[in-house]
Formats: sequence, structure tokens, C-alpha cells
Amino acid sequence: MRRLFLLFVAFFATYYLWAQDVIFKSGDLYYTIRQMTYAPWEIAEVCALPNPDGYNYYYTSYPDLTEAIIPETVEYEGRPYPVTSIGFGAFKNSTNLKSVSIPNSVTMIWDDAFNQCNALTEINIPNSVEIIGNRAFHYCQSLESLEIPEGVWQIGDEAFMGNFKLTNLKLPNSLQTIGKSALSGCGFKTITIPTGLNTLPMGLFGICMELESLVIPNNITTIESDVFVGCLGLTSIEIPNSVESLGGYAFSGCDNLETVILSEKLTVIEDGTFTNCPNIINIYFNSTTPPSIGGSSTIDSSTPTCYIPCGTLEAYEASDWAKVASELDEQCEQIFYTSSDGKTVTVLNDINIFGANIISNTYENGLGVITFDDDVTTIGHNAFRQNNTLISIIIPNSVTSIGDNAFWNCYNLASINIPNGVKSIGSSAFKNTVLTSVTLPNSVTTIANSAFADCEYLSEIIIPDSITEIESHTFSGCKSLASVTIPNSVIHIGDYAFEYCYKLETIIIPDNVARIGWSAFDHCHLSSIIIPKSVTSIGREAFRGSSIKSIVVEEGNTIYDSRNNCNAIIETETNTLIVGCQNTIIPSTVTSIGSYAFHDNMSLTSISIPGNIKKIGYYSFDGCVNLSSVTISNGVTEIDNSAFSSCSFNSITLPESVVSIGNKAFQGSNNPVANIYLKSTTPPTLGGSYVFQTPPTCYIPCGTLEAYEASDWAEQVGEFVEECENVLPDSTHCIFYTSTDGKIVTPYKTDVFGANIISNIYENGQGIITFDGPVTSIGDFAFYECSQLWTITLPESVTSIGNSAFDQCVMLSSINLPESITSIGSQAFFYCIALNEITIPMNVTSIEWGTFNQCSSLKSITIHENITSIGNQAFDRCYNLETIYVNAMVPPTLGGSVFYNTSPICYIPCGKIEAYQSSDWIYTSVILEEQCSFQIQYTSSNDKVVEPYNLNAFGANIVSNVYKNGQGLITLDGPVTKIGAEAFSGCQTLTSIVIPKDVKDIEYYAFARCESLTSIVVVEENTKYDSRDNCNAIIETATNSLIVGCKNTVIPNSVTSIGDFAFYAYQTLTSITLPNSITSIGVEAFSGCNLIDLTIPGSVKSIGMWAFIHCTSLSNLTLQNGIETIGERAFAYCSALKSIILPESVTKIDIWAFRDCALDEIHVNATIPPTIIEQLFQTPPTCYIPCGTLEAYEASDWAEQVGEFVEECEAEQYTRDVTPNRYGTICLPFGSTDFSGATFYEIAYKAPFMIYFDEVTKLEAGKPYIFYAHSNKLIVTSDGSRVNNPLFDNGLYGTFDEIVAAAINILTNNYIVNNNTLCLCGEYCSLSANRAYVKLDEVSSTARALSPGRKRVSMSIQGENTTTALDNISEETESITIKEGVYDILGRKMSQPVGMGFYIIDGQKVIISQ
Repeated sequence: MRRLFLLFVAFFATYYLWAQDVIFKSGDLYYTIRQMTYAPWEIAEVCALPNPDGYNYYYTSYPDLTEAIIPETVEYEGRPYPVTSIGFGAFKNSTNLKSVSIPNSVTMIWDDAFNQCNALTEINIPNSVEIIGNRAFHYCQSLESLEIPEGVWQIGDEAFMGNFKLTNLKLPNSLQTIGKSALSGCGFKTITIPTGLNTLPMGLFGICMELESLVIPNNITTIESDVFVGCLGLTSIEIPNSVESLGGYAFSGCDNLETVILSEKLTVIEDGTFTNCPNIINIYFNSTTPPSIGGSSTIDSSTPTCYIPCGTLEAYEASDWAKVASELDEQCEQIFYTSSDGKTVTVLNDINIFGANIISNTYENGLGVITFDDDVTTIGHNAFRQNNTLISIIIPNSVTSIGDNAFWNCYNLASINIPNGVKSIGSSAFKNTVLTSVTLPNSVTTIANSAFADCEYLSEIIIPDSITEIESHTFSGCKSLASVTIPNSVIHIGDYAFEYCYKLETIIIPDNVARIGWSAFDHCHLSSIIIPKSVTSIGREAFRGSSIKSIVVEEGNTIYDSRNNCNAIIETETNTLIVGCQNTIIPSTVTSIGSYAFHDNMSLTSISIPGNIKKIGYYSFDGCVNLSSVTISNGVTEIDNSAFSSCSFNSITLPESVVSIGNKAFQGSNNPVANIYLKSTTPPTLGGSYVFQTPPTCYIPCGTLEAYEASDWAEQVGEFVEECENVLPDSTHCIFYTSTDGKIVTPYKTDVFGANIISNIYENGQGIITFDGPVTSIGDFAFYECSQLWTITLPESVTSIGNSAFDQCVMLSSINLPESITSIGSQAFFYCIALNEITIPMNVTSIEWGTFNQCSSLKSITIHENITSIGNQAFDRCYNLETIYVNAMVPPTLGGSVFYNTSPICYIPCGKIEAYQSSDWIYTSVILEEQCSFQIQYTSSNDKVVEPYNLNAFGANIVSNVYKNGQGLITLDGPVTKIGAEAFSGCQTLTSIVIPKDVKDIEYYAFARCESLTSIVVVEENTKYDSRDNCNAIIETATNSLIVGCKNTVIPNSVTSIGDFAFYAYQTLTSITLPNSITSIGVEAFSGCNLIDLTIPGSVKSIGMWAFIHCTSLSNLTLQNGIETIGERAFAYCSALKSIILPESVTKIDIWAFRDCALDEIHVNATIPPTIIEQLFQTPPTCYIPCGTLEAYEASDWAEQVGEFVEECEAEQYTRDVTPNRYGTICLPFGSTDFSGATFYEIAYKAPFMIYFDEVTKLEAGKPYIFYAHSNKLIVTSDGSRVNNPLFDNGLYGTFDEIVAAAINILTNNYIVNNNTLCLCGEYCSLSANRAYVKLDEVSSTARALSPGRKRVSMSIQGENTTTALDNISEETESITIKEGVYDILGRKMSQPVGMGFYIIDGQKVIISQ
């Protein structure tokens, strides 16, 4: 409204709004006082020198003024007037004015106020200013720097035009309108356009010749004509996707403009937009529909290459762009980018990253181009990760997905297009970039966790309606994010989704959202929130640290409410306040303040906690550093851990009802509690040794010093001070009451109380009857016909209530009956027609005749299990009595007309219908029903009652909880519909539980830390849950998810998932068998269990965050192949875990998955390194990886996480078919000590014309050997060592590959073993793989000179056959002289050699070749 009014004033000011003007001088300046016709106030305005002709505005300058100091107020005729504006032309043409001081009272600087103040170098514009008028600072040519403050929302036409020395100008984000040519001719090189603008008006940056760079944000929808005309410094410009049209001549005369990137939504480019831009080389289009061109002169001085989206060539060829462009180039196979250093950026060249291979990566004319051999279909995991020079990038339309960490830590990336066609954006894809705005197309269906986390400059985001879930941390740490549009399609806002978005002040939660996760809006500065009726789950600390002033839950929400306009979120069923704010007023119906309800609320300064609150949850007010005043009323019983940690009050009063105070409840304060006032005579229990920051002075009730000094308080406080003044009488000596008329109620009889009345007074809305001793009875007719008695409180010393004690107390609505009472007389409450509630003490065994006769407001009554008889007419004419809960296993005997004129439903113990139908109860008007669905059966290890941790967790109120004959029974006043959060948490003695048929909701931590629980049974009638196959667990039937287990659980093969918190903190659980049917393990599923051995089957695809955290005994963990993801801290603090094997199926491991484990080694079987999210290990382990993957792992994030890599190369085996008793050669890439089928020899040394060989028992990798075969198969098994190339050694030369003569003649004039013969190779000799050959010059340096003929190489056996020698090669004639003693290789004597081969001649081995 204020802005509308200011516009109203601005429009009519020069006409008729001013009823009268007075001009006067104060100091150096003139002012006008104006009384507005349509406003009740008068203002002062700085004005120009008055015109001698009598006109008020002649724009006459202050010619001699060098400094102007404008006051907040001026006086005229003894009266002060606020100076609120600087008038039209007030200082125009004041050519000597150098500095101006403007007060905070000024809201408007009118047209021409400082026009042509050529000497003005310094001016402050205060935060109060909202409007700067037309030409206000026109041609202030000495002004160099100016910051326009937040609050200014309008700047007029030509406001700063012609300020060519203005090199530093900051515009506020509050700016919504800026006029034509407002900044034309300024001298800045760069400028930030505010997010509040949506139009760049005509000529805005015209002739800003120094302007080199700017980012046009996504809030701009219109760029008018001439906006950048003559901006000679611009070399590139990117039009955001929000812009639909470019005005005529918008970039005309930008002589150095080379690169233009046009928006996806651009439809119109008007005539002359790029005229006189001779150097435009490249234009990049993101629109699949060619934008229309206004005329032939749109681009009249260059023929650029136009890069167009994939699949649009036909459309662009049919458009006018075909005439303009030198080339139309589809972008399917190219990615364009810019970098800060003008160099190429590094990317991963992998077909799995981009869907195609990189052909080239070049950087020319200010633009980088990555070219591929096929269409780019994906920007894969880690594609541009940590490219800190990357500034902007254009992704082709062919891309359908952006992978995990794709642009993570590209901390200079300010601009990116996400083309329509991208369906998924991976985890941390844009984390820690400097993007200011992002347009997400409707094709995007998935935005993974942390996708835009820590984008500190991202100011606005519109989430498309194709998104249904905002995952965890998606926008966490986006500190500049001020605007978020969440579509109605979203049903889930994940944990930490908008955490630390400090500038996010408003948010609209759509009507379909069902879940708001933990810390979803943590430390956002939201001022108000509306929770729609669709929301069924709000996570812990969802709105922590906000500045919320208003909270509304829509009517119709079945889970939460904000009753009585309380400005809080209340869990309806449990009456727990879970989210509060600075304006919260706690309603009288709320019974507890939930954990973290006001956590880190820095706006909260005071809180009053009424007596209806029983529990103040842990951390509920933690971090409320400005909370200086707390009032806790009597009724509060429990203050949990850290409830008021880090608050600023130094004094607190705790009422007598408080029985326990948690550890650190008042810790961590800069203004620690100095004084604590305790009203309880019994010292409240303390939950730890650090309740207070510093020991306070403790003020305690008179007479309690001994008790407090003997308690834990003595070690935590500085001193005790007993408060003994104004001591009240012993509570057993008093009866407290109220009356309807505010006056004393006089008992009908005064001698029936077991003590004498001393006084009866009524003050401050309460009456007190004081006695000279303990009140032991309320005798016969004690308060008979006390018709004004409204409420009464009896002391714990009362043991009996007599006949007609409260007979005809017609206004009595409330009375407590202490458990000390053992009898209630006949007609004790006869005709108490206002009494609507009564609890019969457990020590009462009979209800006498007429006791509650005509109590017509009673709707429900519980007959506990100790009552054995009910007298005549006990409930006669209780007309509104609807339900009776009878807990007695044996039907109480009945008198006559007990329930006359009533027909309530009577709920009896489960299984006792036959007994009651066989008793007097069958003759009454009651309707008998077994209360099986109203009861929870259990057993305990100590045969005592198990008290639920959360008494409001069952969908109905607990009526009784008894334990008899080895069986516990909790009875409620309605069906048990849920087992709520922490219902039995920490119930250590609970051994078995039966889940009734109507239970439809079992919440987190329902049975956490129930370490003795061995049996869980869900009744067969339950349609939501089951305990199939006697599994001792609770299974959600529809999903086959096991949501609660115990130490005796046997998981059925039909279960497909282990739910969140299923076995949470079961320290007695030491083993569990997970069947192959399970596909996922939920959050904290086995947290804190004492599992020792565990096998997780390959059917499990994901292991949830914290799934096995703190399993400190887990020492043997087997992860089978098939598991894909391991969640955050999944095995953190498993301190006994020293080694782990990750199967090859694992693709992703989240942060701290193995933190504080004792891992010495980790075996990773995946050949592609799994993606890891930040830190995994506390200390780096040795990492064993698959053979041949070392290079990949060293190039991955694993290199920073582990101590060293060790490749695990499996034992290879080499086999060859050979001929026994023949020689051969061998050369293998691996070593071996395990071989069979031959004896192996290596070169020992060489002598002239001689080579000596030794037998070996170990083969080295890559080394060549000669072998002698013993069988028909040679088998060599690897020892794990390996080399990539053969090792040439001392005459034998090995090869891993086949040597083919046609390609290589390396063997020419060298020797090979062939058919048991050492053969000299000719030009076309070949050699199979894994063989060796002998160099000729190393066998005989003279062999080459011999004439052709047979050659022979003899091998003599020396000693004990441990060494063989290869003789020199010698020439022979056509025949060989045969000497005596010729033998073949088998030892058979021959007359002469027959053909080629090995022979023994005169004791020497001889090879006959050729």
C-alpha cells in the first residue's frame, strides 16, 4: 500500500495534490512545507532556490554550495517538520557541489534532483529511500562509485545517464523497476542485475563502452530495444531461458561481440538487433523452434556459424536463419563451453561418460568445443568434476541424463543450460558451483540428492511439475536462494532439502506434499509457514533456526493441527507440540513439547509453559540464545536432556511437579543459570553429571536441606538456600476447592474428617480448608448438598469416603480420588449431575448401592480388576453413560438395577465373554463386547508391569495397565490403532508382545532398545501387518517389509526389505540370517546391534544410511555380489571390522560408510571404481583391486582415500600340447613355480662359440626358456607376478605375440627350435606366440661366413646332467662322417643318423638340421 501511495504522489505531485506550499530557508538550503489534501500530515522537502518571479520551481541552482548536509527535521515558525524528500531539480546545475549527506528520513529523490552536478564525487543514499526519480543524477560526471541501498524499488528514466566515470555501481535486489537509459553512458566494466527486475528497458546500458561482462539472470523476461547499443567492450552474451523476445537494435554497434548464446524460450528477434556487429562468429541456439527475425537488417554485417539443437536442422534450414548463417551446425555431437583462463578444460574420455568418444577438444575465439564421434546422450558421473576454470557450458539437446558429480566443485561455473530432454540429474551434479539461476525443463523427473547443494549464489529455482520428490540435501547450503517454486506434483520434501538457505523467507508447500523430511528447511529465514492438510509426516528439526512468526496447519489435516491459533504445529493424536515459533501460545490441550520443537529459534525471547504440559522434550529449546524469560507452571513433570541448553536466562523456577531433569538441560549458555528455585520437597532426579553450565545457587523448600544434600544435587550446585518464610501447612492437612460463586463452601458436617478444621478461606480463586492434623476421611454427609462446590482436591492421607459424602453436589465437575482410598460409601456421589469423569482407586474392592446414581454427565467409567461387587442402582439413571471398561477377569457380582435406564457398551477382557454371559451381567441392559482390540497383551522378565515410554502412542487413552498370573494387559478406551513413535522404547523387561487387529500404523523406534524382547505376534485378523511363519517379527503385509524384529526373529523368505529402525539398538542380537528375497535394508535397521558374523545376500541392492552403525562386535562381514549402493555411515563405528570385500556389483558408497572401523584392508572387486561420496574411512586402509585396474583406481577418488593399491591378479594357467622327449622354447607374461610336463633351462653364461644352460625350478615373468618335454601336455600356473613385455636375456629372445614372416622378418638369420631341431631361419620364417629364438651372432660369430650346407648344434651333457652346453655351429659336407657310437634320442644304437633331429654321437648330443 505504501508503494501504491508513493506512485500516487509521484504522478499527481506537479498538478493539484498540493493544497498549499510554503517556501523558507533553513541553513544553506530552501525547503517547502506541504500539507496534502488527501493525507492528514505535513512534510518538508528540499527545494531549489525560489524564482524571483514567484514560481515555486524554476530549477535554479545553488551556485556556491560545495557541501550539502540535509537534516532529518527542519523548523518553521517553531514547529518541526520531517524532511522526507529531495524535490524536483533541488540541486540541478549546482556545479560546485561535491558532497551530499542525506538523512534516513528521506524516502524519495525527485526528478532532476542532482542533474548536472558535475563536481559531485560523494553521496550517501540512505536505506529509507524508495524512489529515485527521472534524471536524478543525470550527467554527474565526477561520480565514480555508488551503492544504492536495499529498499529502493524504482529508478527513473536517465537517472544516472552520462556518468562515464561511474565505474562501480551496485544495484539493490529490492529494485523492481528501472527507467529507460537509466545507466546509459556509465563507465563500469561489469554489473550485477538484481533479481527483482523482470525487464531491461530501452537503452538501459546504451553506450556503456567499458562494459565487458554481465550475467543476465533468469528473472529477466524482456529485453527492450537499444539496451546494449554501442557496448564496445562486450565480446560474448548469453540470453537466459526466461527471455522470449529481443528488442530492435538491442545489441546494435557492439563491434567486438563474437559469441551470442540465445535462450530456449526465445521466439522473436526484432529488426536490427545485431546490426553493426561485424565480428559475430558464433550464435548458439537452445530453442528447437527457430526464433523469428524482424527484418533483413537483424544481422547485417556478419555471417556467423549458427549452432542449433540436435534434430532441428530441417526447421532452421526452412527459416530465415538459413540466409543469415554461413553454416547451420547441429549440436548433437558437440559440447560448447567457456573457461576463465581461455584454455581447454579436462574431461573424462570414456564412452560410458558421454555415450560417445571424444574426437577433439579445442579452444578458439573465446569458446571451447568438445567434439564427439556420435551423439552425446549423457553427461556421466564425474564428467567435469572439479574443473575450476569452467565458466559456462552448452549441453546438446540429445542429452537425457546428467550423472553424479558431473559438475561437482566447478566453482567458477556460472551458466549452464539443461536441455528439454534431460530426465535425471544425478547426486551432487552441480554441487559447489556459482550458478545464479537454473531453468529445469519439464522433462526432468529425478533430481538426486545434493544435486545443487552449496550453490551459494543460486538465487531462484523453479522446480518443474514433472518432479514428485525433492531428495535429501538437494538445495542445501544455497545461501542466496530467495525464491523457490515447488509444484503441486511434489509429494516428498527430503531431509535437509533446503538446509541453510538463509535468504529463503517465504515458501509455499503445495497441497499434495505428504512428507517434510528432517531439517528440510533448517536455518531458512522463513517468516511464516502453512502446512497443507495433505502432510502426514514432519521430520525432526524441519524448520529449525527459522525466524517464523506465524504457523498455520490447514483444517482437515488428520495428523497435525494448529488449534486455537497457537502459531505452532501440534501432533493431533499425541497432543505434542512439535514445531513452535516466536509467537507460539501453548494451548491448554497440549500435553508435551516435542524434541527440537523450538531448537535454535533465535527470535524467541520468552515462553510460558502451562501446567497441562507434562514433558519438555530433549533439545526442545536448545540454541534459543535470546530466550531470557521462561515460566514453567505446576504440572510439568519431566525436563529432558539439553532442553534449555544455550539459552540466556540466568534464573529459573521449577514447580513441585517436576520429578526429573535430563543431562545438560541448562548447559552451554553464555549467560549460565545462576539461581534455580525448586518447589519440590523431593529432589528431582538428575539425568547426568552436567545439568548446569556452572554450579548455581539452589533455593529449596524449607526442611528439605537434608534430602537435597543426600541427592545428586549436592555435586551440581554451588550452595543450597532453604526458603522457610511463609511456610504452607502440610498438604495432608488441607483440602483445596473452587466454587462457582467464588465464595467459601462450608461442609455440611465438620467433624467427619479425622481432624479438626482450623480455617476455611477463599482467596485468589481458590478455597483452602485447613485442619489440625492429617485428613483421613471424607465422612458421611461431609459435603451434602454443597451446591456451589465446583472442584475439589483431596489429600493423599484420605482412606475413605463416607455415605452421601458429596450427595447432590450438583455443580461438582472434578474430583481427585487418591490411591490411598479403600472404600467409597453408598450414594457418595448421588445426583452429582455435573460430574463427567471419575477414576476409582485401585484399593477399592466394591462399589456400594447408589454410589453414582443419577451422575448424568458421566460418559465413561472403568471398573478395574480389583472390584468384586457392584451394589444396587450404583449407576442408575446415568443417562449419558456410553462405555464401561471392565478389567476384572472374574465378573463382579451385581445388585439390582445397577445400570437401570442406561444401555452402555461394556468392554470386558479378551476371552471372557462366556464367563460374563454366564453371570448376572447377562441380565443387565449393557451390551457386552470383548475388548481384544482395546488391549495389548505382553509379558515381562520380572513379572511386573511394563510402563510404555510414550503413553500417547496407541490411538486411544490408556485406562489401565495390570500384570497378573504371568500376563500383562494394557487396556485403552478405544481400539489400539497404532504403536506410535518410541511407544515401548527402552522397555528392558518386555519379553513378548501381541499386536491387536486394528493396528494400522507402527512408527519409528516403537520397540527400540527392548533387549529382552523374544516374541512378537500379530493377530491373524490384522490386515496391515502379520508375523508369518512364527517369525517373531512385524511384517508390513502389502510391502513384505519387516519393520520390527527382536533377538529371536527368523526372517521369512517372503520378506523383501528390512525397514527403518527394525532392529534398532538390540544389543542382545548377535546373529541374523538374511534370506535371498531381501532387496533393501533401511535406515538404522541394525544400528547398535551386537552382530558378530553377517552375510548380506546379493539380492540386496541398497544398504540404507546408518544401517549397521555402532555394531561394535561385527568382525566378519560378507557382502555378496549384487549389492549396488552402501549408504551414509552404513558401517560407521563397527570397530571390530578389520577387513571387508566389496563385490563387483557395488557402484556407489556414501560418506563415512566405514568411519571409525578398524579396517586394515579392503578388497574392491569392481573393475570400474565405485563412486564414493566424500570421505569413507577414518584411517586409510590398504585397497586390493582387480588385476589390470590400477590406472583406473589411481585416477579416481579412491586414490585420496586409501593407503596403497594392491592389484589382485588371479592365477593364470598356460597349456600347450607338446611331443614327449622333444625340445621347445617358451616365454610367458607371468611367473610360475607350479608347472608340469617338462624340464626348463635358462642361460647360465656364454663362452666363445658356446652357450651354457642351467635347469630352473622357477620361471620368471617375461623371461625366455628352453624346455625338454616329458609328456604330451605342458601346464604352467601363474604365481601372480606379471609383466607387459618380454625380458630379452643373454641370447634367448622371447615373444608374447606371434611373429608372422610376411609382416616381420625379425627372425631372419636367427635360430628357432622346430620339430626337435634348432633351425636357422630364412626370410620367411614364422614363430608362434609365447616362444623364443636364438640370436645368430650370439651362437657363432663365424657362422655367417660358412658355405651353405648342413649345420649342426651339439648339446653335451656334463656332470650329473645339471648343465647342458650348446656347441658352436660348424660347416659339414653333403654327408656327415659317422663315428662309432651313434644313438637316437631314445638311446637306440644306429648305424648312422636318419634325417634331421637329435642324436647322441660319441657321447655328445647333436642336432641335424636342414
